[in-house]
Amino acid sequence: PSLEYDHERNRTVSVLQYKALLFERERERGREYRQRLDELVEVAEVSRAEATRASRVRDEFLQSLSHELRTPLNAILGWSYLLQDSETRSEADLVEGLAAIEESAKRQAELIQDVLHATQLASSALELKRSA
Repeated sequence: PSLEYDHERNRTVSVLQYKALLFERERERGREYRQRLDELVEVAEVSRAEATRASRVRDEFLQSLSHELRTPLNAILGWSYLLQDSETRSEADLVEGLAAIEESAKRQAELIQDVLHATQLASSALELKRSA
């Protein structure tokens, strides 16, 4: 019978035994590859779920932010339109309107500042996470 040398086990074996050994090694390698692939698929699924959740949270945040920014803007626009009508505007209306516009503008500026601050915090957290 033909003989082959099994380098892994440092011995001489028949060709049939050698082919059986090679087949078993390939089968084991295939199992390892499948196991690694399963692990990667699981990681990908978890990552996709996290990305979907993050996207949903971002969308909810943007909807809320849009509403919060429009509210003071609506007051500013409404009062400015009312104050432009000089025929129906009294001195008291002018004082009240300008105070409402000022308050709404301050509120909107605070909201914008809060958003910028949150963005800076998130950016800093990302930098900290990357360097860790």
